[in-house]
Amino acid sequence: MGTAGAAFAGGTTESGPDRTITVLGQGSVSVEPDIASSTLGVQATAATIKEAVEENSTTMNRVLEAVKAAGVAEDDIHTQHFSVYEDRSASPERMLSRVQQSGRSAERGTVYRVDNTVTVVIRDIERVGAVLDAALGAGANTVHGVTFTVESREEPAKRARVIALRDAREKADELARAAGLSVGPVVRIQASGDGYSPLRFAMAEGLGGAGPFNPGQLDVNAAVEVTFELDGGS
Repeated sequence: MGTAGAAFAGGTTESGPDRTITVLGQGSVSVEPDIASSTLGVQATAATIKEAVEENSTTMNRVLEAVKAAGVAEDDIHTQHFSVYEDRSASPERMLSRVQQSGRSAERGTVYRVDNTVTVVIRDIERVGAVLDAALGAGANTVHGVTFTVESREEPAKRARVIALRDAREKADELARAAGLSVGPVVRIQASGDGYSPLRFAMAEGLGGAGPFNPGQLDVNAAVEVTFELDGGS
């Protein structure tokens, strides 16, 4: 549990002093991830737009078939990005080689690049390495890391909020005792929002194999701001 601030408030009503304390309670629950996602893609370069698009499409089709064969459902594959652009910064030697191979003429130092990326959701996290290896083996040449998370955070978030509320009560009791007072009923509870940090593994471009993954655990966090009445004192 982290450090939380607290505030005492005092006032006067017709029935007597009105005193409260407001504290921030924090809770955290560790859970094992049960789902993974990765953004992978194909970059193709050619002397003409048509050639670049055709090369990219052919390779991407192989990649998609490979990841589906490795266990990814078609509904869990989503296009993330597609772009075609002219690149005048390519080396003249590389460009001339492509032109000679295609038998076409083109401006020296200009190539066309096609970038196509898809996000795949892997629901069996034990198959993450196999899916990425299949994609790389089929021609994917960019993999923008792997993210592990939980498909439903509601249950661990509920447990985290209960822990946060207990934390708030403990802090209020501690501060009230130090002031010679005691904690009374709850006046107000406000949830400050639940949060968690997915586990991300970065990967370099052009890997020859994804290798094994050990995602570990991730924390689902909750915070509540609670105002209590204070009893005792004069």
